[in-house]
Amino acid sequence: MNIGATANDFGFLLLTTLLAVAVPMVLIGIAKLIGNIIGIKSGAFPVILMLLIVLGVVFGGSFYIDSAGKAANGRIIKKSESVDIRREGDWQHTFTTTLRYRLDGGTPSGDEFSIDTAEANTNLRLNAAQFDTLHEQQLVPVRLVPLWRSVSVVRLASITTRDLVPLPWLLGGVGLLLFIVLAWSLRKHTLGCGLLVAVVMIAAIVLPTFIIYQQWRAMEDLSAKPLRAQATVSAVQHITHIDPFPCYRSCDSKWDTDFDVPQQYDIVQLTFTPQGATDAILAVDAADAGTFNGAQGDRVEVAYRADNPRDTQLIGATHTHHWKNLVTFAATWIGLFVGLCLIVLLFNFFAGRFKRRLANARQQIPR
Repeated sequence: MNIGATANDFGFLLLTTLLAVAVPMVLIGIAKLIGNIIGIKSGAFPVILMLLIVLGVVFGGSFYIDSAGKAANGRIIKKSESVDIRREGDWQHTFTTTLRYRLDGGTPSGDEFSIDTAEANTNLRLNAAQFDTLHEQQLVPVRLVPLWRSVSVVRLASITTRDLVPLPWLLGGVGLLLFIVLAWSLRKHTLGCGLLVAVVMIAAIVLPTFIIYQQWRAMEDLSAKPLRAQATVSAVQHITHIDPFPCYRSCDSKWDTDFDVPQQYDIVQLTFTPQGATDAILAVDAADAGTFNGAQGDRVEVAYRADNPRDTQLIGATHTHHWKNLVTFAATWIGLFVGLCLIVLLFNFFAGRFKRRLANARQQIPR
């Protein structure tokens, strides 16, 4: 869901956005009051109730748009695609479009600098499949719910509430909830908590390692990408170190997972027009250092699939950094974990022997 408004109401929209920062604190205060009234003293209750209220408003509003949103025509004014290189050593695509619609449901103009007060704009964040179906100046059906004057909640009519919550996210949420319930039930069992922590730590390292290894095997399989194209190199970034679990806020100074990668690599951004498409796309590949010698502006051959053209592969480049760097990171942290476990076991062993000797010595002291 997106909020749209005309230029005349932009100031009100900005002020409302700033005031919305205080909404969580107000909701927590209301939740605390409700907790005191019904006799719940748990400190987690206000936070849980606030989250339930927020989720109820978001999903309730989304379902309302599905069923009762006002139908209108929208026009795609601008499309924008970008790639952000992350500290984790990978990248993230961002797909945005500027959508214009009329409050009266009519057909909006295609002028990017239109000053018609009956027209409003909003920016849509989309996924790759949704983004590729749209073109600049294309008319698309939208659904909107007026809030105040020209301020409205807007969404493409082709997107429903189900599309807003991908199945992997839903399954992940259920899994996290089950894990919290299990952890809570074992909170008073030392052995159970220890085993649960050990399983989680090992899974957090082994599962990503296995997944990325499988991705590397698939990436090197050119037969899975049968289509070929000439692409233009738009940017190249050389990667020498990564941070698999970066801290973006104030963290303890001891929290540091940054390390120099044993296999350096280049993240290469490429633009080309896939077969059968009319708009150029921005694709990315990561090649082992030394296996790609291109520079910005060069033309190179790439392989891709028709169903996912952004998953390209530079012809002749290798990608062993996918597993070499992760194996190094995993081995380091598994070694630290095993070493810590051995230290704890040795400490318990010698502490037990010391206590037994001390107890024997006390028994031998004459009274």
